[in-house]
Amino acid sequence: MMTGLGPLLASLAAMDIAAFTRKVTRNAILYAFALVFVLTAYVLAVAALAIHLSRPWGNADRASSGRRWAPPSAANKYPASE
Repeated sequence: MMTGLGPLLASLAAMDIAAFTRKVTRNAILYAFALVFVLTAYVLAVAALAIHLSRPWGNADRASSGRRWAPPSAANKYPASE
């Protein structure tokens, strides 16, 4: 049972620490790069969902009244004083 422990400890003792830290640093940079792409895709998906849901829900007041929205005209904005 202890025969497998000797080679394992020898491989740990012979490990190159500098190469290990370079590998960990490279992997951290790659994971950070992938994380930027994943977060960008998430934000764009949430924005697309908001746009998709705003089409049926955003026009609910106009659809129920049956009239279109029009900007206020100058006559309505500044009524004539009597």
